[in-house]
Amino acid sequence: GRVVELATNSYGCHVLQKALDCEEEDIRLLIVSELLLGDPAQTLLDKHASHVWSKHAFENLEAEVKDGIVDELINSGPVVFAEVVKDQWGSHCVQHILKHGSEAHRAQTLLHLLDGLLDFATSEQGAESVTQALKEGGEATLDRIVGRMREAANG
Repeated sequence: GRVVELATNSYGCHVLQKALDCEEEDIRLLIVSELLLGDPAQTLLDKHASHVWSKHAFENLEAEVKDGIVDELINSGPVVFAEVVKDQWGSHCVQHILKHGSEAHRAQTLLHLLDGLLDFATSEQGAESVTQALKEGGEATLDRIVGRMREAANG
């Protein structure tokens, strides 16, 4: 279909966002399924399509479908995660996971952030995600991030 084309268009993304606001779960699933075909990171990094993901797809889908989308991002490997977290639009999606994701997804996202901490903390958008992790994660997350900072300084 044409969902990815619409999602990456400044006007088409508004049409998809409105469609995702509808009550019909089947329609929302069709849209998200097509966004997941091919390379989901492409749409997560697009300035228009990322709004479809972060503001509508994540908010309007059932937990099971949402979990599949987040799993796809988290399990795509460190290279894809780094691209997403350092991208202006992808960073919004990572921050959304840190704020609203399941405990397991927040933990996996934090592990990715810890693995690439120096890289992420020294890029504008990556730093936003690290800051969000600190804000949402409490003292244990603070301890882990500070511990990781000290490792990099000592190593």
